[in-house]
Amino acid sequence: MKYQNVLLYLHGLLGSPASDRIAYLQGKGVKIFAPLINYDQTGLLSSLSAQYFHQNIDCIMGFSAGGLLGFCLAQQYKCDALLFNPALSYGLIRQDTKEYLLKANTDYKGRQTIVLGLQDDTVNPHTTEYVLEKYQHAQYCNILKEQDVGHRIDFSTFVRICEAYL
Repeated sequence: MKYQNVLLYLHGLLGSPASDRIAYLQGKGVKIFAPLINYDQTGLLSSLSAQYFHQNIDCIMGFSAGGLLGFCLAQQYKCDALLFNPALSYGLIRQDTKEYLLKANTDYKGRQTIVLGLQDDTVNPHTTEYVLEKYQHAQYCNILKEQDVGHRIDFSTFVRICEAYL
């Protein structure tokens, strides 16, 4: 694993920070910020942005709805991101995330790895790929298609991907 100093870990809509994954990352020497996110909060994206902007985040890891937020925050922070099944199509209907999806940020120099579980029946991987291509984000994204992975990422898949892409 390439060393990442400070990582912002964003869980999915109905989830919480996964202790096994956080322990794994901390064991690699990574400083982790893993907030418990209330997805019903008004102004969630700006709140997270303000809360972590001065923490020198150099990588964001997000899952599903957390992947959507991570996609947007990585552009703000100009940092790398590892996003698992990000709910990008949902972001087109959220006012706070829409602007990040409708226009590619040409100033963004980070590296985003987007993991698409092709068996995902919650966030359609083909729709996510379509959003990336249509709005010209695919140019700075490494899209990793995982044939036998669904919406939930099992621990061994998580470790394998972290070892390869962080």
